[in-house]
Parts: sequence; C-alpha cells; structure tokens
Amino acid sequence: MQAKIVGMLISLLLRALPPELLKKFVDIALDFVEDKVLGTASTVDDAIVLPLCKLIRNTFGIPDDDGPHSPLPREIAPQPISTDENPGESVEGDPGESVDTSESTD
Repeated sequence: MQAKIVGMLISLLLRALPPELLKKFVDIALDFVEDKVLGTASTVDDAIVLPLCKLIRNTFGIPDDDGPHSPLPREIAPQPISTDENPGESVEGDPGESVDTSESTD
C-alpha cells in the first residue's frame, strides 16, 4: 500500500515540475551515484555503472558540467593536452591545467 502511494506521489511530482528542474534533480542523483562508484575500490562497478550514468545523461540531455566527474577514473584514462607550439605533441595531465612547454632562454 505504501509503495503504491509513493509511486502515485512521484508520478504527480513528475507531471507538476518543470523539465529543467527534473533534469537538475536527475543530475544531482547521477552525481551522487558517480561519486559513490568512484569512491569504491572495485573496478567492476566503474565499468558497469559509470557508462550507464553517461548513457542516461546523453539520452536525456543532462550535462555533467558541475563537478570533477569523469567517465573513467583519472588513473585509468589520463587526458592528453595538445600544446600550441607542437600540435602533434601531447602532454599527459589535467585538461584544465595550464602546461608550459616553452623553452627558457635565461
């Protein structure tokens, strides 16, 4: 009986709330799940749950632009950074990190 009432309440809320607010709630829930999965030592949940979270985000147009989440943990998928001076050369590191590859002429 309680499950039926909760289901009806959720259904009413889904119809009453604007789509952008619903997307924000789903974003918060997915952020929580992603944080928990990345916080465990298991790599099996990383391989299963994180791609599902990404699929949900892509399907419903929910960007993950509010946190340091990544589809894979940093140690598994480092992101190469292309330098301006040598377009073919990459440097491993944080994509938001500025990398100085210029030679010093001191």
